Amino acid sequence: MRTKRADSVIFDFDGVIADTIEDVWASVEYASEIVGGIMDRDFMKDTSHVALPEEELLRHVRPYPGKTGSILQRCQNPLQDHESL
Repeated sequence: MRTKRADSVIFDFDGVIADTIEDVWASVEYASEIVGGIMDRDFMKDTSHVALPEEELLRHVRPYPGKTGSILQRCQNPLQDHESL
């Protein structure tokens, strides 16, 4: 029997092969602290929320630090730095 060789393989590592929920929440909490708040713990209990866009996640910072655009601008570099660790 002859085996066909694939030209490429696509897989989803984050959340499929590796359980990264705690890492994602740690990054979001870190960004929350940068803007002077904390994440809503009740919101974090639902693990499906980890897949929401950054804008939606950051709306659950308490106290809410302002417009989403300004939050993302203030958090973008810290989020990227934290994720690269």
